[in-house]
Amino acid sequence: MSIWLRSPILRFGHWLGRKLLCWRTARFLAVLSVLIVLFYAEEDWRGKHAWEEFTREWEAKGEHFDREAFIPPPIPDEQNFAMIPAFAPLFDYEYTSDKLADRMFRADVAKWRDQDAYDRIRRISVYRSSSYGGKDESALLKGDWEPGVRTDLKAWQSYYRSSTNFPIAARPQDPASDVLLALSKFDDFLNQIRAGARDRPMSRFPIHYDEEPAVYLPHQNLFRNLSKLLALRATAELESGRNEAASADVKLCFRLIGSSKSDPKLISQLVRMAMLRGILQPIWEGVGTHRWNEQQLESFQNELLAIDFLSDYERTMRYEYAYRISLISDLRRGDLRAPDYVDMFTIITGGTGGRDDARKQMAPVARVLQLYLASCPSGWLYQDQIKIGRFSQKSILPLVDVKAQRVYAKQFQGSERQRPKITGTIHNSLVDIPEWSATGSECHFAQGQTARNEAMVACALERYHIHYGQYPDSTKALSPEFIQDIPHDVIDGNPLRYRRTADGGFVLYSIGWDEIDNGGVVDKEATFWGRTGDWVWQCPPTEPR
Repeated sequence: MSIWLRSPILRFGHWLGRKLLCWRTARFLAVLSVLIVLFYAEEDWRGKHAWEEFTREWEAKGEHFDREAFIPPPIPDEQNFAMIPAFAPLFDYEYTSDKLADRMFRADVAKWRDQDAYDRIRRISVYRSSSYGGKDESALLKGDWEPGVRTDLKAWQSYYRSSTNFPIAARPQDPASDVLLALSKFDDFLNQIRAGARDRPMSRFPIHYDEEPAVYLPHQNLFRNLSKLLALRATAELESGRNEAASADVKLCFRLIGSSKSDPKLISQLVRMAMLRGILQPIWEGVGTHRWNEQQLESFQNELLAIDFLSDYERTMRYEYAYRISLISDLRRGDLRAPDYVDMFTIITGGTGGRDDARKQMAPVARVLQLYLASCPSGWLYQDQIKIGRFSQKSILPLVDVKAQRVYAKQFQGSERQRPKITGTIHNSLVDIPEWSATGSECHFAQGQTARNEAMVACALERYHIHYGQYPDSTKALSPEFIQDIPHDVIDGNPLRYRRTADGGFVLYSIGWDEIDNGGVVDKEATFWGRTGDWVWQCPPTEPR
């Protein structure tokens, strides 16, 4: 020990210095703790207060930020088309107890009580399970009115006669008859649906909205398949001269399209638009070959008049943003785990392998998010909710004007640039606007509404042709005898472009998403309407490719 430490005075000074240092450290830590507490308290209060002010302002205008406000109310089973026995097996399931916590991805955790019935419904399709000719069978066989291609019934005949999955005649018949015989496999199921559509006027599917996202797949996949089935049947029936049967199949598909109207989820509305585009195929072919009579055409117009995808857009977007806001509330309260939140927006498609791979890749993000949620002020999550709500109100909903029946494509490009990006920080990922806002849902709704509008005008044009033996020089001649209000182009608000052609037909079109009038020319690089080229209804149809 050093000599100077032997001195009592020096030892006392040394002891006092250490005590003072400890006291300063303790005081520093105490002050720091108080500052941290005050910081969290201030941030929590500031965020919650701002959120309350925000919701108070917008709720006074009729807005809602709770997903429950958009969920349609229940309907008595005896009036509910969605509860007919044909659909019941899709929603009759239970969870395996060891995977109950993973219920939002029920594709591999749910057990259907009537598995055989569930599997039979899933197998309803115009296609067989194996590929055709080494190519994707839907691409090979599909007729498509959007680029102007008729259904090739001869190809379908060959397809079914080479399959063991469908009934076939001992000897080849005409193509339409062979196709109808093959599709008679589904007559009983379609008759059940037809009876339910007749007896039950309302519809609300028994969806569990807390089971995202796989809960929507069973009946939506069935409806997509049914629309293809009914479209192909109606086309073959037209070819066989069975116009009333064809008209009944078209109207049954319209009933299916309307049955999901009340569902606010985006996926439901996208499926409805896909179904409409599918069932327009036999309407388009019948208009082009003059096979529909005036009563049938007028009935199609009435069915189309009941569809307004732009109104559905407003309700759907409001729900989707309220849903995202509600998810952040769940995170704040601890009702939703970080891994489940990440899974919701990273696992989009695929089987078990794709799901597992996605989870492995996003596991580090989920861990960081979990740490962030455990340490951040709750007020920051309120601020995230405000950012999502403000983005919805200021940048997304104004893209569509329901009253004016307009979709503002140029403004969409601006909102896409404004969209918050994931920059690698968890805070930014929380306020990231859901992926559908960047993938062009506005374009899909514009396409769906345009398809509906053009079909209405085309039916009116064909009714005019029935009366006068030719198409008019201008669509103005259609009103009010054949159509009360002529729908306009939702892209620019002008009348849909129209002209008669030298072969006695017509071209009817929208200028499309790029807002460039190409004279009614479809983008040759696309097999369907896209973001370039005009959106065209041409008559007469071209022959199958």
